[in-house]
Amino acid sequence: MFWYFLEYIYLDKLESHQKSIDTSMLLIELANRLCLPRLINVLESILIAEMRKSESSSEVLENCIRIVEPAQVTQNLGKP
Repeated sequence: MFWYFLEYIYLDKLESHQKSIDTSMLLIELANRLCLPRLINVLESILIAEMRKSESSSEVLENCIRIVEPAQVTQNLGKP
C-alpha cells in the first residue's frame, strides 16, 4: 500500500494500483489523514469503476457495506 502512496506523491499517478477495494479503502484512509483531497477523488473514481464492473448485485452490496462501515466508525469517533 505504501508503494502506491509514494507513486502518487512522486509521480502524481496511480498506474500500478491494482484497483482492489481493500487497498483503495486503506489509501483513502491515509489520504484523508494527510488531507490529500485529490488522491481521495482519484481513489473514489477507482472504487466506482470497480463497483460498476461487478456482475452480481450481492457483490456490489457487500462492497458498499465494506466502504460505509469505516466511514460510520470514523464519524462516530468525533461525537462526544
